[in-house]
Amino acid sequence: MDRRNFLLVLYSIAAFLYLASATVDDELDWIKKMEKLDSIMEGEKLAGDARMTGTNDFGVQLECEPKPMSVHELRPQDIDVVGALGDSITAGNGAEATQVPGIIKEYRGVSWSVGGEENLETSITLPNILKKFNPQVKGYSTGTDLKTRDLWFNAAIAGARSRGIPDQARELIGRMQNDSRTNFENDWKVVTIFIGGNDLCALDRDPVGASPESYIKTLEEGLDILHAEMPRTLVNLVEILDIHLLPQVAHGYGSTAACRAAQATECNYVSTANDTELEVIKVINDEYQRQTEELIATGKYDTKDDFTVVIQPFIKDTVLPYTEDGQVDSTYFAPDCFHFSTKGHAMAAVNLWNNMMEPVGSKTTVWGITDLKCPTEENPYIFTSKNSNPAVVPTDGPTTKPTTTIKTTTTTKTTTTKKPAATSPAQSKPTVVCTETCSQVVPDWGIALLVVTGVALLLQLLVVICITSRKRSKPKEAKVYKNGIAL
Repeated sequence: MDRRNFLLVLYSIAAFLYLASATVDDELDWIKKMEKLDSIMEGEKLAGDARMTGTNDFGVQLECEPKPMSVHELRPQDIDVVGALGDSITAGNGAEATQVPGIIKEYRGVSWSVGGEENLETSITLPNILKKFNPQVKGYSTGTDLKTRDLWFNAAIAGARSRGIPDQARELIGRMQNDSRTNFENDWKVVTIFIGGNDLCALDRDPVGASPESYIKTLEEGLDILHAEMPRTLVNLVEILDIHLLPQVAHGYGSTAACRAAQATECNYVSTANDTELEVIKVINDEYQRQTEELIATGKYDTKDDFTVVIQPFIKDTVLPYTEDGQVDSTYFAPDCFHFSTKGHAMAAVNLWNNMMEPVGSKTTVWGITDLKCPTEENPYIFTSKNSNPAVVPTDGPTTKPTTTIKTTTTTKTTTTKKPAATSPAQSKPTVVCTETCSQVVPDWGIALLVVTGVALLLQLLVVICITSRKRSKPKEAKVYKNGIAL
């Protein structure tokens, strides 16, 4: 070590010893102040009255990642509020029922698109998936009992047709504006709409009101209301399923005579239709879907940066679930062979979520049992028409992957025909090899300085311990005060 480095080490030692002694002086000064305050309290016989310590809530929030300003940059963790419009499927009618009379009961807490009871591991719903990304998400419905249930932002009405969507939209907006638990202007919202089954069931008795033109007219009116009055919103518009398949459900595995009678009561035209009538129903069903797609393709709901409508088509090309021996598995439906059971709600929730993770134009149109997709580093946002091209299709490989399995209640294994999941080439991160350019060799004098620093800090610690021990070795007699006077 040359003379220059030796002097540098000595200077460093002197500096640290000075800082150590200064720190000890500060601590001694603080101890003296506390002793003086203690003696004042004793001399004046002041016990000190209890006082408020001040507020501990200034409304301060920690947002290391600010919320996005555009709906096209909306990530799952950004979603604050969920809501839904629709009919008895979204209301959860009969979801946990074991007998036909239970269909009248609404199990809104397990509704596929807006139910929030329990957690993802026990109840697969869209809100429970979102809780994995934002545990504070709000708006989901819970409960079944009329006195204790909380509809929150589940505005679906059992028996509703598309003509009821405008009123449901106004109801939802009113609830959100008047709810103290949410911030209507600033919260990011996802609203799911699923409607049309009851329209198709009414084709025989109301052909004009159930026509594709009437269906799309009132659906558009409801979307217009949301677009005009609801800020920071992404609307999931789920296309209607192929309702002409209902008769197969009534004769599948787990179906009963009571189920067939109930289905014929709730949707008689479809349930009892002959082959010719089923073909007509299918054509009109397809026209519902086509006109819905045309409406959204106009771009009329993409005129603002904080609102959009995305079609989620996971049941557009409906394939019913089947058992291993080739029977339609009716256990995915409630005891009336019309509404969804909890299994059906779970499968709908999984496929709705996966649609949200798929680019517009490349979305799955056949539902099935599959792992939940996840946002990726390349595509962290929920897909919309404006952020889908170009896009890397997300795979099942997660950056944050909530995994789960759907519990079944039958002894048969259920399978479905489904399209293969789109995949992207495996991504690999470059390996960084650290050479001497990554760091510099520490010189000898630097090592000596570190050693001296450690010794100085150790000496300082020992001094503080000695002072503290001496202070604690002289305990004062405890005094009892009452109304400020020592007893």
